This record gives sequence, C-alpha cells and structure tokens, in this order.
Amino acid sequence: MNEEPNIILDITILKDGLSAQDVRGNVYKIESISLGAGSHRHTIKYDKHFIKEGTELRAQLLKNGKLNITQ
Repeated sequence: MNEEPNIILDITILKDGLSAQDVRGNVYKIESISLGAGSHRHTIKYDKHFIKEGTELRAQLLKNGKLNITQ
C-alpha cells in the first residue's frame, strides 16, 4: 500500500475569490471546502466566492491540482 500523503498548504485567497496562492507564489483553483466538525464534517463544492480576499487558510492539494480548503 504505497499511498501518497496528503499535501497541506498555507494559502491566501486571491481577489477573484475562486483561487488561492501559496507561500511560494503558486496559484491554484479552489474546488471544495470542508465544513463542520467530527461526524458532521462535509465537503461541499466551492462555486461561489464567499471567502474574503486576503484570508489565510490551510488547504489540501488534490490529485487534480485543485484545492480542498480544510480550515
């Protein structure tokens, strides 16, 4: 079982609200966001820019090169 580890990045939301930049300057599209806690945690599609520009968060880099915001 050679499973790749989850890559977690510190990101900042960009002006368009649909993409984010990591500390190295790489830009990624946001695919989803995880909301809730414990057994009530759900991942929903991120299709509206409801996170304010400049917000700093942590996100998981998915295999398709997009982000899942985890925190």
